[in-house]
Amino acid sequence: MKVLYLPLDSRPCNYVFPVQMARWAGVECVVPSLDIMDYFTKPSEWACIRDFIETEFETADAFAVSIDNLCYGSLLASREKTVSLNDALTRLEFLQKLHEKHPEKPIHAFNVIVRSTISTLSIADRDVYYAVTAYAESSDRYSIMKTDADLKRMEEAKAKIPPEVLEQVNAVRRRNHRVNLRCLEWRKAGVLSSLALLMEDSQPYGFHRKEQRILLQRMDGTEDTFMHNGADEGGCVSMAKALSTGMLPVCVKWIGRRDGKFVAKFEDRPFAQNVRDNMYYLNMKEDPEAEIVLAIAAPSDGQQGDFHEADYPLEPELLSQMAGEINSLIDAGKRVYLLDVLCANGGSPLLLASVDAVRLAGYSAWNTATNAMGTILGQIRTDALAGKTNIQFRNERYMDDMLYESIIRLALDKELLEKGEDSYHLADKLAVEKMVNKHYQMLGKEPAYARIFEGIRSVGEGYMTFPWPRTFEIQAHNV
Repeated sequence: MKVLYLPLDSRPCNYVFPVQMARWAGVECVVPSLDIMDYFTKPSEWACIRDFIETEFETADAFAVSIDNLCYGSLLASREKTVSLNDALTRLEFLQKLHEKHPEKPIHAFNVIVRSTISTLSIADRDVYYAVTAYAESSDRYSIMKTDADLKRMEEAKAKIPPEVLEQVNAVRRRNHRVNLRCLEWRKAGVLSSLALLMEDSQPYGFHRKEQRILLQRMDGTEDTFMHNGADEGGCVSMAKALSTGMLPVCVKWIGRRDGKFVAKFEDRPFAQNVRDNMYYLNMKEDPEAEIVLAIAAPSDGQQGDFHEADYPLEPELLSQMAGEINSLIDAGKRVYLLDVLCANGGSPLLLASVDAVRLAGYSAWNTATNAMGTILGQIRTDALAGKTNIQFRNERYMDDMLYESIIRLALDKELLEKGEDSYHLADKLAVEKMVNKHYQMLGKEPAYARIFEGIRSVGEGYMTFPWPRTFEIQAHNV
């Protein structure tokens, strides 16, 4: 089987993970070369991407496609108004032409419902980022509740936003919503075989709610069409969708918040709903007796914090109890994949250090809860197809999601701030990479992480690089 894949952008979560998964399952996966893909603020080269797709589609069996890369050039570019609505829709029509030429070939698409705020491309952007977020949330609340408190917060937030920024936010929303609607039309018409509408960095209140209501009305009853939180896991989920055959039984074991009924940070609905929707999309069914176990470590009080904004909220005794439950599942002969959503933007070092990391089948804990969840579901699906566990992919999640995001990045950003350097836009990427790998080597000598490094070193020593000149994400290499 050959799958053609257009990623959301060139970051590893989008460009590397889905390809790793497909190839692990023995599937040929072709992806545009990095020289025509986006890089940070530079969008993908549309004409080159179009020619690449047109050529490879002839011999592909399926196509997993990011609508945002196709129409705008990347996720970051989708938040800019550089591409006109007419140009975006013209680029989108390219999919219709492919379908008309080869109607037997499935096209699995994912499309982002643009988030309520701006991109953060430098430290200087942070204040406006938070102001736009507050304005989006308070204006939506005020439209419903009409309270003086929401009106005051809305006016205060709006006063902090430059008019040209707010004009761009509104223009981008109008354009992207039209593209969302066109994708839905094409799913109904059969141009798209499946469609995932992904709500990026949302809250229970915000600009997205009005668009969401319209889209939900239009998609009512349409098969293989889903709307849930997320964005950066879209490639992994769509790739797994393209490869999935038959129903896969999975035991979902909630550890901490037993019912999963909490709203994760940067999301707008109970996390259990996101898990259920993604599993259904990937033809997975819950089975308490299944050999494969998705163990979800969730905050017991239902309050998911941000690893980079607050002290870790859980007591060591509680983490030890959670680890004991996970280890018991491993000892019972289950193939256990650990999804750590105790906090956003990183996994718990205390939890993973107490789990038998050498025998875990998979691990995920990065960015938002649904980003992490979609990634591990993709691994579960492709591991099942391969008939074996992708230990290298698991190890790279140890390195990235826990060692880097939860330990190294915190120390690194502090060092850079003290030096007056901008962690959102690095002046010397290679120099900072050396700092990262020095931290990584030091962690390898810590007794507390011995079992984690034992797992990593079963494949190779490992090292880290930056895909873009910022510290927000790294690429882990376990070779």
